[in-house]
Amino acid sequence: MSCLMLTTQAHATIANSMEHILNLGYNRFGFEAPESLRNALEKCRDKYGFYCSGYIFKQLYTLNTKAYCGRYHTPEYIRVPDMPDVPALIEDRKYENRHETLLPWHYKFCKLLDCLIYQCSEDATKNDPLLLSLIDFSRVYKSFLVQNTEEWQSAPWGTI
Repeated sequence: MSCLMLTTQAHATIANSMEHILNLGYNRFGFEAPESLRNALEKCRDKYGFYCSGYIFKQLYTLNTKAYCGRYHTPEYIRVPDMPDVPALIEDRKYENRHETLLPWHYKFCKLLDCLIYQCSEDATKNDPLLLSLIDFSRVYKSFLVQNTEEWQSAPWGTI
């Protein structure tokens, strides 16, 4: 297995999306972030209790750096760069046939999240609460994706 550092733009896009999901939850997105993610990012809240993408960016970047340094046995020097401005990935909710309409951004975010999880699944970080919460979040998110497909919606419930 190899490990790489995601770009600052990728980290920023994930952080921006997570900020919105954590702050706006089900009413805005149709699913909630797991409690484990809220707990792991507790220090990423402002004085009003809102999650802030800049703080989330720092946590994600630091986790990725620790995994990378652990993988390649390099000294762990973490200088988190400034978070770049990136365009919003998320879009407004759309419905069709009694379920959420999945849009390209849903899949882009899922792949970014899974890429980050893959890169951070190293010995140095495998038990890190943030990584474990990202894995929980990925499971919740993928369940949301599956449950909003036409195939899932049209399958019988509790019968064959």
